[in-house]
Amino acid sequence: MIGKRPPIGITTSQKSGRTLWVFSWLAVFLAGGKPVKLMPGSEKRMSTCDGFLITGGSDINPDLYGHKNTGSHFLDHPRDQLELSVVKHASAENKPLLGICRGAQMINVARSGTLHQNARDIYEGFQPTESLLAKVFSRRFIEVEPATLVARTFKGDLRPRVNSLHRQSVQTLGRGLQVSARDALGMVQALESEQGQEQFVLGVQWHPELILYRPSSLRMFRALVRAAQNT
Repeated sequence: MIGKRPPIGITTSQKSGRTLWVFSWLAVFLAGGKPVKLMPGSEKRMSTCDGFLITGGSDINPDLYGHKNTGSHFLDHPRDQLELSVVKHASAENKPLLGICRGAQMINVARSGTLHQNARDIYEGFQPTESLLAKVFSRRFIEVEPATLVARTFKGDLRPRVNSLHRQSVQTLGRGLQVSARDALGMVQALESEQGQEQFVLGVQWHPELILYRPSSLRMFRALVRAAQNT
């Protein structure tokens, strides 16, 4: 991209997530942004960022959406609070926001939505991806709603294939959000800001940062960077 690189805050954990952080850094850099690491304790850096990427990782504490813990693991309370603050800040300042896997779920939770803690209990036939090799290949078809942010990143392909690592999924949708893609089982695979909303908000359940060899993945990060340049 031509011009100054807008700083994009990328959330990560103090405990884990180094691999996803590296791929997320690369995705934002290739898209024309300046990656800025945001970890618990670095909340003051939020104000210096023009946009945000909430990455994948551990499960979100179900207390945050009013549920008992029936299957959430490796909880990371400091990260939860950081990312809640990121969503709140982005909304207040009209800064663009992209969420990947856990990140999409966090956007939903921060807007008073809820999650299924174990999607296999709800969607018969759903099998989380276990193989490391399978995580970097697009194997799951999704159905994309036309005239959405997701549809534009796929250039109108309304039945693309994506990769899949998640175990949890969106249950009830948060305020100001709409579903922009589902899989064949009906599970939410992408959400975004409702039509007419000014803020760029997009959450996807797959991991585009791990399949950057696909042009649609890089277009998603470029869309975030372009929105950040316009803030």
